[in-house]
Amino acid sequence: MASSVRCKDLRKLYPGAQEYSLGSESEGVSIEIEEGEIFAIVGPTGCGKTTTLRIIGGFTDATSGTVEIGGRDVTGLRAYQRPTNTVFQSYALFPHLSVISNVEFGLTMERVGRAERKQRASEALDLVGLLHKAQDKPSSLSGGQAQRVALARAIVKRPAVLLLDEPLGALDRKTRQQMQEELVRLKQAVGITFVHVTHDQEEACAIADRIAVMDRGRVAQIEDPVGLFRGPRTSYVASFIDAGTIVRGTARRTGDVVEIDSGDLSVRGECPAWLNGSADVAAVLAPDRVKIARSHAEAAEKGVGTASGTVNRTVFTGSVFEVYVDVSEELEVRSAMTADEVAALGEALSPGSRVDLTWEAKDVMVVEDNLGTATIAEAAGVEG
Repeated sequence: MASSVRCKDLRKLYPGAQEYSLGSESEGVSIEIEEGEIFAIVGPTGCGKTTTLRIIGGFTDATSGTVEIGGRDVTGLRAYQRPTNTVFQSYALFPHLSVISNVEFGLTMERVGRAERKQRASEALDLVGLLHKAQDKPSSLSGGQAQRVALARAIVKRPAVLLLDEPLGALDRKTRQQMQEELVRLKQAVGITFVHVTHDQEEACAIADRIAVMDRGRVAQIEDPVGLFRGPRTSYVASFIDAGTIVRGTARRTGDVVEIDSGDLSVRGECPAWLNGSADVAAVLAPDRVKIARSHAEAAEKGVGTASGTVNRTVFTGSVFEVYVDVSEELEVRSAMTADEVAALGEALSPGSRVDLTWEAKDVMVVEDNLGTATIAEAAGVEG
């Protein structure tokens, strides 16, 4: 598929700053976004995600590097000269104008004829399901409706790329979920490339075809949602997306198998081919892959990996129950369970109860530990 947006070697050093907000002296940020996809950029505050979006949109000049949109170098163009449009968290609707006049505004500035303006604005409002609100004022709209008007105003100009800067952050949970569905539907209807910046990894997974996780001005990993949660490459990525329990300790490698011993828990997993043999490593146990057994015998029978611990608490997330088990004072392991599984164990999951955990070696994710200090030691005599 053709690239819609290509960022090459981007760096941003603000005047007076000692550190780059994006990239570094030795390496810039490079991203390719495919035509027609929803591409999410996630990360904590200050990681560079909004700076990247603003450089793509022409609101911020890069210190170095280039931006191409549709194969055309737009690095030197201002925001209004680029085939992009932006939806911000602040809807910025004009309160004195009707809904349809708000949507028309950009076309009016471009001196598009009145008949064409009305037609395109009506089509855009119809796409977001608000044509019946065309003559209303923004003050009569709910938060979700106002956000949909902002989307209509952005797509009415038919941009090649739509930039979304945390546009759903101010909405309540239910409205946010509805807007996530709306974004996916809009992408399918209009075929525009979406670049979506958010700090919410769940939101990114709900709507994105691919996700870039950023860390201190660099791209830590780009992956589709399933691949990201099933294959984080670093402990930073695993921690940010909350992929599971991170186990650190003495690491020994035999062939393709790595064993990490924290002192309280020993975990074995397959070492990914991309992982440098000299890298520090950690293991990640995803909650849905960790099971709670009824007995030691059942744990030994069901899982290659086992551990014992004390139930700390059980939290209902709205879809599953997450049981937090203290393996030691320093290490807490999470297990995600269905309502039926919780009911079957009953009082065995009460706080303070001793339980046995089990998992399979194939479900252990071995990652580069850029937050810890466990170094792989080649163990020639250790059985794989």
